Amino acid sequence: MERFLSEEERLRVEEFLSDPKWEKSRARNKIKALQFLLYTGCCHSEVTQLRWKEVKLEERYLYLQDEKGRSIKAETRTVPLNNKALNVLKSIKPLKDNPSMQDLHLPKGYSPSAQEDYMNPQQLNYFRQKLLRLKEDTLRGLDKSMPYLQRHTHQEAEEMSRATQELEASQVFRIRERQYKLLQKIEAALKRIKSGDYGYCAKYGTPIGLARLEVRPIATLSVKAQEEHERSYDRSFRHHDEDVLSEQ
Repeated sequence: MERFLSEEERLRVEEFLSDPKWEKSRARNKIKALQFLLYTGCCHSEVTQLRWKEVKLEERYLYLQDEKGRSIKAETRTVPLNNKALNVLKSIKPLKDNPSMQDLHLPKGYSPSAQEDYMNPQQLNYFRQKLLRLKEDTLRGLDKSMPYLQRHTHQEAEEMSRATQELEASQVFRIRERQYKLLQKIEAALKRIKSGDYGYCAKYGTPIGLARLEVRPIATLSVKAQEEHERSYDRSFRHHDEDVLSEQ
């Protein structure tokens, strides 16, 4: 589009296509396609034949294969997705003959319901977004604690006693360690979504349940399995204490 339109012309076209009136128009999907053409520079055939497996929202890229059969040996080119292009993709309704496209669309105000099929594409996308937000919050927490460590590592001894320094630093390190472990669990949960194992108990293979996942989206065990694990841990800890006492 940049080869044929000046910046001013492009902005005018963008403004026209962004008019709210198109949301209620029969031409809504065609307008979305035009917006996508404008924001990505893709050709018409690439947009009309776009497959969701070629869309990587998390990486913010399209991986487009050569149109000639889209074979394994076909050449692939990457197209970066800006925020506007991402918003267009997220607003496209899934086609009836391709239900897997649902994983790119969440109705406004959507929340999982027990009346739906368990771990359907919309629910998986809901929990994927929830995990990604948790990941962002955790990374933000790590970034905030780093300046503290740098500041107190080089602080003069007269400003703060060595004991106090070490105590506060150890507390921050423990928090950061928990955050790193949480990041690992988040990444593992995202992988389970891709593999199709998310939402099911690692021990029994039964549904973990929406209520538990809502509170703890990284959960791998059902409530029953978690309680059994905790009882087993308590017994093991108690036996260890008894063995220590018997040796004294």
